[in-house]
Amino acid sequence: RERAPLYIAGESYGGYRLALLAADIADLRPAGVLLVSPLLDATSGDDSPGNDLRAMFDLPSLIVAAAAHGKGELAGQPVASVYAQARTFALGDYAQALLQGSTLPADARSRIAARLAALLGLPAQALLAADLRPDVETFRLGVLAADGRQIGRLDSRIAAPLPAPHAADNGRPSAANDPALGLGRSNQITSTVMADYLHGLFGTALPRDYVSLDIDIAMAWRFAADDGAGPRPFGSALRFNPTPNLARLAQANPGFHVLALNGYYDLAVPALGPWYALHHSALDPARIDFRLLPGGHAVFAEDALRPQLHSLLKDFLK
Repeated sequence: RERAPLYIAGESYGGYRLALLAADIADLRPAGVLLVSPLLDATSGDDSPGNDLRAMFDLPSLIVAAAAHGKGELAGQPVASVYAQARTFALGDYAQALLQGSTLPADARSRIAARLAALLGLPAQALLAADLRPDVETFRLGVLAADGRQIGRLDSRIAAPLPAPHAADNGRPSAANDPALGLGRSNQITSTVMADYLHGLFGTALPRDYVSLDIDIAMAWRFAADDGAGPRPFGSALRFNPTPNLARLAQANPGFHVLALNGYYDLAVPALGPWYALHHSALDPARIDFRLLPGGHAVFAEDALRPQLHSLLKDFLK
């Protein structure tokens, strides 16, 4: 298999790992990388004061989520149209307003708040209180709050009753209650599928459940080296952007190309963030195939999308 073309895939945080790895694999001459809902430039999710990129990149996906639940003036339109209009606003009038910071005139501030309210189905006063910068977690808990419901973070189409307060919630991140994640009151997700696979592969029973996700470990993890800012909570940004490694890898490999698959309904890695990272990495845009699909964070989990995914992958793996 030495002459077979090499492709590497990374999903979610795996996209970040793959971009890091790209600095050290030029000698392997990979033909391409597949990025699925990838975190790339970690500043896109950083809530630090003064970072307006997070709000700009989140907004189109928030508007899509609102429309999916009948909220906002774009409800009822095809998702591609909703996203396109939301993206134009996010990178246009909205970005220009945020970049003015505290110098934004009061009348312009009120005008942007009214526009956000119309697109998101939220009160203008709430958006003014959020300094025109709604965050994913507050939005997903608030957009259907009048009905006693929350929407999903991994898939914003999913809705479920708001969780009742619980003593075990102390210190537990709100995102752990995402109805699209399926943790419930547990901090672990186990996989009988993986356990059965490993049992069949090795012929021996596992001594315990196969744990595919453990929030207790995630909450204890140090997501970045100590830079004097103190420990960072679960889900905080890595404050580092390894995406230019992909551009350098492409320079060393003329046939190298990138396929990026992202979901319209993904609020964990809103699609505008990876689009921005890839198109600000010095990577030739002709080498990038960036696709938005009507799915959530795990676009491959959508049965209805598999024929399209099969076609995309078949074209990619040349």
